[in-house]
Amino acid sequence: MLEKRVPAGMEYMDGVLEALREYLEEVNCPKKTALHLEIALEELFTNIVSYAYGGEPGPVRVYCGLEGRELVLEVEDKGISFNPLDREAPDLQLPLEERPVGGLGIYMVRQFADSVEYQYRDGCNILRLKKCIRP
Repeated sequence: MLEKRVPAGMEYMDGVLEALREYLEEVNCPKKTALHLEIALEELFTNIVSYAYGGEPGPVRVYCGLEGRELVLEVEDKGISFNPLDREAPDLQLPLEERPVGGLGIYMVRQFADSVEYQYRDGCNILRLKKCIRP
């Protein structure tokens, strides 16, 4: 199991991603799935740094563990309450310059996971991804 708590700052992202990489290697996660989960974590962490705390410092908790055949990645912050799953999926048919800003990152996160859940509990935004890695 991996559990890491760091301040919401871009200077901490490399360490968080490296810890995830090492854990995924340890549990023999398929390389393509590992890459997808790294991209998902990078996107979620970046969004927390950019938006959750309004430019102020705040904590981020990253958890990754196996639950049966599923790998669970959980990202938690105590920032502004925000459910990214409420966003409409971007219209990928529109030319890039006509698309509204935002939404593409969470769209990718959803594509990379078997399920994504959000909850706001005890003052925390919690986004939980699940991906089956065992046959």
